[in-house]
Amino acid sequence: MTSNKKVQGEFTYKLSNNELYKKNNANYINALGIDQLARIGNVYLLDIFLSKENCVELHYHPNATELIYCISGEAELSFINMDKKKWQSFTIERGEVVTIPQGWWHYVCAKKDYTHLLAIHDTNQLETIFGSDLLRLTPDEVLAKLYCLNEEKVEEALSPIHETVVIGPPADCEMEVMEEEMQRVESLERMNKSHRKKGHMEERENEMQKMNHTQNMDDIKSMEKREQAENARAKWMQDRSEMPPMRYNIDQRMGGMAGEGQNHYPMQPFFDFDNHAISPYSGCYVQPMYVCPGCLGFYSY
Repeated sequence: MTSNKKVQGEFTYKLSNNELYKKNNANYINALGIDQLARIGNVYLLDIFLSKENCVELHYHPNATELIYCISGEAELSFINMDKKKWQSFTIERGEVVTIPQGWWHYVCAKKDYTHLLAIHDTNQLETIFGSDLLRLTPDEVLAKLYCLNEEKVEEALSPIHETVVIGPPADCEMEVMEEEMQRVESLERMNKSHRKKGHMEERENEMQKMNHTQNMDDIKSMEKREQAENARAKWMQDRSEMPPMRYNIDQRMGGMAGEGQNHYPMQPFFDFDNHAISPYSGCYVQPMYVCPGCLGFYSY
């Protein structure tokens, strides 16, 4: 960054008179160097104002070390540590500083609205090389050849960079609109998924209610069958106690005709209960059949 403003003061100067770059009313940079203040010495100031998610783009200063002081808000400053060949990031708040050695590739992003930073450089005429200029001015075929890239994809990827960015992303960035739309779509998908899951749970609850209702009905039917069996058994026992004892011959036990004056005891069935039969004697479940209570013969019905 080199200002074109001429010296306008010897001892005092208002930084807002030298607006170096302005993206909008919330994101802009004012500068102060030897061209603005004759007695400034070996100092160059950048007065930086940023809103959340806005960044001073990747750049480096070939002729100065930089000290960034946070006046208000919060910012994240990142650079390539050329000594360790490592990317590093630091977050600063009001009253904190980060220093960037001369020539190191770096950028700074606001993490809060109304972030105000003061960048101090040990030169009175600052030189700055911006990443957007490096990318847009380097021929696509050179990047493709040097880094084994697809030239068409390189051209497509870098085509939106048509001027120095300084504070990014650019105001006309389509990616921001796309990201907002993607976030909206993702939000709708999460909502729909939640509704589908809720509907599925409601279906499960309804199914469980139906199952419980069916089970309750089966329990009621089973109790009714038990009660019927008990009532029938009690009636049969009562009828049997009121009848005089009878004698049966072998023909009767084998199914022959009964002699004159001979009567059978009432034939007592096993009562069907849940697709089985219940014995009036023991309550055990057996296959349905009739039994002669006065003999050993069993007769199918």
